[in-house]
Amino acid sequence: MKKLTIVFCFLFLISLLSLPKNSFSQNVGIGNPFPAEKLDVNGNINVTGTIKTNGIDGTPNQVLMKNSGGSLAWGDLSEFKNHVTFTTVGSSTWTVPAAVIRIRVEAWGGGGGPSGNGSAGGGGYVTAIFTVTPAGNVSYTVGGGGLGGNPGITGGTSSVSFGSFFINALGGSGDNSGSTFLVATGGSFNGIGHYGCVGEAGSPNKFEGYQLNATSYRESQSGGKGGDGGNSIHTGGKGAYILRDAVSSAVIYGIGGSHGQMPGGGGGSWGIWGGSVRNGGQGMVIIQY
Repeated sequence: MKKLTIVFCFLFLISLLSLPKNSFSQNVGIGNPFPAEKLDVNGNINVTGTIKTNGIDGTPNQVLMKNSGGSLAWGDLSEFKNHVTFTTVGSSTWTVPAAVIRIRVEAWGGGGGPSGNGSAGGGGYVTAIFTVTPAGNVSYTVGGGGLGGNPGITGGTSSVSFGSFFINALGGSGDNSGSTFLVATGGSFNGIGHYGCVGEAGSPNKFEGYQLNATSYRESQSGGKGGDGGNSIHTGGKGAYILRDAVSSAVIYGIGGSHGQMPGGGGGSWGIWGGSVRNGGQGMVIIQY
């Protein structure tokens, strides 16, 4: 009888010890006697194979993250991994690749053309994210650079559109200062769900005079720098430099200015020396997908 009592007490003790395991609804703990999840690990995990989520394995350079539904899934840290760049002036279309439903677009307007009195403004910049459909056609236009002259010509508008989505990056102003020496303005921007920045304004010419000796006078003219395109640097053209006799206007020394650079740089002032016309830099369009 005493032996039976001992066996009964032992079995009762075992049943009590098993209660925590059952109360956790078959949760499994490794290094954790009270698991709060189906698998609750207290320590490091070393995996020599792969990890799948919902039966799906990731591809190279993907990471595990929560999707919009709150479930764990493989995904890319960067949504837009590829891009195409368009630099040929004019209009065309680009076909959306398979499985692509969103694109990020950027556009720069063309830089303005300078005149004999001043430099030109840089083209505007704009960017936006479009919702697209695979195999659909995205329309785009790359604006040309404005031609230099008297007056200088405003740069062309660059644009991108798909359905109701659109962005426009306007060209920089051509210099039309004449004898008033006004500063040419940079191009602006507009569109749907967009962000952008205007092009830099052109810089005016600078004149300085000094006396060389008792009978000789000199005048130097530093041409204004063309405005940089929006969201870009070092695209505005350099202005000409001219040293002349202040009495006879004969040129003693001169260096020509430079064209505006792509994307959207305004042409540098070429003054009146040598008749060298400087133009604005053309625009550009980039589509990331």
